[in-house]
Amino acid sequence: MDYEATQDVARNAGSGRPRKTTKQEDRRIVRSVANNRRISSPQILEENGITNISDRTTRRRIKEDGKFQSYWATKTPWISPGSRKERVA
Repeated sequence: MDYEATQDVARNAGSGRPRKTTKQEDRRIVRSVANNRRISSPQILEENGITNISDRTTRRRIKEDGKFQSYWATKTPWISPGSRKERVA
């Protein structure tokens, strides 16, 4: 449908590119992250047996869900055994 016929600029239903993943696959991806926050996106694909999408798409699905934020794990300073004993005492 065009503007002259409808006088509407709204997007038509189904006029975008179809998704590569189903809603069930999206839930499995997010559940994998919930179970193990340190899992990588290629590991998620391997764990769930999903072969038709890239690891970038996996990261996109996690981000779309909105429950998990991307961050770098904090590195803690090395503490020698002697310093460790002093801290506890």
